[in-house]
Amino acid sequence: MAVPIVLEGGKLVDCTGGSPVENALVLIEGNRFKTISQKGKVPYPKEAKVINTEGKTLLPGLWDTHVHFRDWMAELFLAHGVTTILDLGNYSKWILAQRDGVEKGRIRAPRIFACGEGIGHPPGRGGYVKDANEAHEEVKRLLSEGVDAIKVWAYCTNEMLKPVAEEAHRAGRKVIGHLGVITGRDAVLNGLNCLAHATGLPMSVVKDPQKSQWMLDQEIKRLQTMIIGEPGITAWGLFAMMEEEMFDEAVDFFVERKVRIEPDFVYRWQLASRRREEREYEDFITFSDPRLSYIPEVTLSRNMRAWQVYRRLNEQQLKELKEGYEKFQKFLQRFVRAGGEVDIGTDTSEGRMPGKGVHRELEFLVDAGFSTKDVLMWCTKGNADFVGKGKDLGTVEAGKIADIIVVNGDPLADIRALGKIETVIKNGEIQDIGYHPDYGNPLPKPFEGVIHAYPQPRISAISPVIAVEDSGSVTLTVDGQGFVAGSVVQVGGLRVPTERVSATQIKATIPADQVKKVGTYTVLVVNPRPVSLKDPLHDDERSNPKYFMVKFK
Repeated sequence: MAVPIVLEGGKLVDCTGGSPVENALVLIEGNRFKTISQKGKVPYPKEAKVINTEGKTLLPGLWDTHVHFRDWMAELFLAHGVTTILDLGNYSKWILAQRDGVEKGRIRAPRIFACGEGIGHPPGRGGYVKDANEAHEEVKRLLSEGVDAIKVWAYCTNEMLKPVAEEAHRAGRKVIGHLGVITGRDAVLNGLNCLAHATGLPMSVVKDPQKSQWMLDQEIKRLQTMIIGEPGITAWGLFAMMEEEMFDEAVDFFVERKVRIEPDFVYRWQLASRRREEREYEDFITFSDPRLSYIPEVTLSRNMRAWQVYRRLNEQQLKELKEGYEKFQKFLQRFVRAGGEVDIGTDTSEGRMPGKGVHRELEFLVDAGFSTKDVLMWCTKGNADFVGKGKDLGTVEAGKIADIIVVNGDPLADIRALGKIETVIKNGEIQDIGYHPDYGNPLPKPFEGVIHAYPQPRISAISPVIAVEDSGSVTLTVDGQGFVAGSVVQVGGLRVPTERVSATQIKATIPADQVKKVGTYTVLVVNPRPVSLKDPLHDDERSNPKYFMVKFK
């Protein structure tokens, strides 16, 4: 049985909205907070592990509700006090397997809630749907798989969003949107609960519908290039076009309908930060740490390129950046004063530092005029409530799951104190918050690109796509085209016994010993070339990849 843990002597900011508790005592038994009191006022078990927190601050574990999780990220979140994340876009079966692995204690990572694939991506990507019926079927699939929320993306229309939101709400799930072809106002009328990155907002805060449509057209052009410096207005420029005389009407509309805004300053506005050069240098030092050598090179290059964009901005773009930033801050202040709620997310993906982005997001909000008490509540209690997990998570209260961090300083006085995290407890267990060059994830993320191959063979689907470790051999059905006599299925680099059923279907047996190890395995169909074409420069013809996973018991 786990030894009880006592944190005593520090200042507790429980994020319920009440006053801090000085000289606090927090008793954890199992994975729950047992007692919240003050040092010397209540007894605790003699065998308890006691952590002296005098001169320090205790807070609930932090949340990040906009993550695109990668298998290498986990320990970086924990190192920066982020104990829970909401993933807004990944291959559903993989991210849900990650979620389950964390819950079972098999992956050292923050607690994961997940949306699976976003609905409304362009053709060629997971989540693409061509009409409302396909959108409806896609959301039903995701809900049947057990996702915790639904994400819609830029090419989701009003007609697609309506059935998606209705189905999600029936299941008690929220809908979050990175909007592109529709305004925030229209999205909310069709059931959206949260504006990711505040997308769709600028087009909703202008009087003229034609101007609003022009802004939508510009947003789609920008999404198609994603290159700053191309002709046309920047995303910052769209925010700069918001009309301040429309602020109050727009605020009332969103607040009345209980719509949340995820500002995501670290995604949209990092170049507007007064600490821009300091942050660029900090990222360079962090990503150069030899203990983090496992971070992909693409992450370092994307991160540093994002900072360098500032030095290429022309006069007009700098003007749009400044004006858009100031207007967005003003709008957000009015929104919160009127009772609007804010979500804390960072769009952490290949180009941003997991965990540390949350600290920076809170700094941005304090710079925008919000109190440290409020922004800490948004990042803990607020995020937990939005995901529907406030009963168990988000605050330090007796009976709740024990997620708590110890900070060597006082974030209420200076939010930057969050950079001095000393102890992280998740689910009642003290976490290792160091960096480890040998860190690995037993379920690597499947490669989602396209392997360009000769037209045959090609896989359209495999079944099943997942099995449980030690469950014995698995018969895999592979559907597609171009299967010939001699076609062989290759799983994780090993060829397995294969039976051709027809030109569009083959069956393969994955031996029991290959189902013993948890992991994500590439599935290919390999067709032999005619003997006359065999030479050292020509390999067998390989199909596009699909993926088969072995998950934890």
